[in-house]
Amino acid sequence: MEIVVTSTHALCRQYGQLQMDFVSVERVVELMHLEKESPGTVSPPAWWPSFSGDIVFEDVTMRYAPRLDPSLSGVSFRIPAGSNTAIIGRTGMLKGPHYVR
Repeated sequence: MEIVVTSTHALCRQYGQLQMDFVSVERVVELMHLEKESPGTVSPPAWWPSFSGDIVFEDVTMRYAPRLDPSLSGVSFRIPAGSNTAIIGRTGMLKGPHYVR
């Protein structure tokens, strides 16, 4: 009986790993087929970027798409000028650049 349990456990672990591997491939395929963004019309000043100003978010609300509920709502924080900052989190947890105000 123990061998059945051990074998079933190993099979479930391998199946789970295979599923995660396929999700990774699906994400790469999705990224390969994204539409290119327009170049935009923002012209930053000649001195930008610089280390002389903080990055400030005040009462920020963001969503992944206009039809979705906000993924961030009422968030405020300050990143001091010249500091090293990382955005970390689990897969799918608000780190992507694809937000709509």
